[in-house]
Amino acid sequence: MILSVNILQRANQSFEVFRVESFQFAVFPCLSHCFNGELIGIVVNDIHKYTQKFNSRNQCVETCYYNTNGSLTTYSGNTYCIVRREYNDRGLNTKVSYFDKNDNPVEYRGSEGRYASLVSEFDMYGRVIRQLYYDKNGALTAPDVMVPEALVQYDKWGNIVYF
Repeated sequence: MILSVNILQRANQSFEVFRVESFQFAVFPCLSHCFNGELIGIVVNDIHKYTQKFNSRNQCVETCYYNTNGSLTTYSGNTYCIVRREYNDRGLNTKVSYFDKNDNPVEYRGSEGRYASLVSEFDMYGRVIRQLYYDKNGALTAPDVMVPEALVQYDKWGNIVYF
């Protein structure tokens, strides 16, 4: 339940302050907040808003991006509207997937390459040891688009020695 919303102007950017019951959040671009598994709508620069769903452990399992008309829209020059995350029983993020407004898998386009889904494996200490990148058809990405598999090794002090 949102009790009040105030718009602040700073350096040509709009920020909304949400007061949810007794908590107050100052919302800045690219930051998110969770509150007891509830959806929290956030408007940034009057262009987009996004909602997030949280599991019982207050981990974000879905983010949806909307335009000012309330329709799903792409975010930041990419083709995705929905991001879904999965976690293991230890609370580690094991999968991130990207979808369009029709819930079809689409590729995330970043500086490192393009992929529709990222699966991570962890060692007993919770460190990433393997990452697999999949295309929108569910196959490992082609090497010229994105390295399909990344292996991570650590030295005895826990520093990454190979990635």
